[in-house]
Amino acid sequence: MNIKEEKQSTNEIIYINYFDNITDQSVQHVMRVLTNIVSQVKGLKEICFMFSSNGGSVSAGITLYYFLKALPLKITMHNIGHIDSIATVVFLSGEKRIAAKGSRFIFHGVKSFSGGPTSRSLSELKEIKDGLEKDQNRISKIYAEETDLDAKEVQEMFNVGESKEPHFAKSKGIISDVLDPSIPPGCQIIYLDGQQQIQQQTGRQIVFPRGPIGKNKK
Repeated sequence: MNIKEEKQSTNEIIYINYFDNITDQSVQHVMRVLTNIVSQVKGLKEICFMFSSNGGSVSAGITLYYFLKALPLKITMHNIGHIDSIATVVFLSGEKRIAAKGSRFIFHGVKSFSGGPTSRSLSELKEIKDGLEKDQNRISKIYAEETDLDAKEVQEMFNVGESKEPHFAKSKGIISDVLDPSIPPGCQIIYLDGQQQIQQQTGRQIVFPRGPIGKNKK
């Protein structure tokens, strides 16, 4: 990481566009980017995620949840499309949580995907079952801590799998408000993609693992 200018940024809020699955690789990128931002950006008070995700790895999602909760600043999560599966846990890391009017949330139980052999021993199946139950219990505890969902509601969603609209999410404490996204003029925006650096329009360059950074010109 290097800063090609001694003067640091003084923006109090940075917006991050995250439209991706929750995988080990994507979570590593996010953690690296945020670590560098927190280290470099002077006066930063809040990071707002414009967030949409199909979900993915349970372990990666829970890791990102706890990482975001540990950061020494305010995290805002804004559902700008859909928050599915383990992405709901990542979303709940936000101190402030909002959803766009046309967005949705999908809740379902933990599933096992394997590219290994189709034949498995009884002990292997038991290990998979135990792992799924423990992952589901971890997710249930986070739902209980962060929302007003009761144990029965969570279990029903796990058993059936349900798509929920913002009004339901607000009634259950998943979000505090239903608002379409709006980024104020002049705010810094980071788009996470496969590129290797973030370039500010001012000419200051901060090298991060992914994506361009710019100023909103609305």
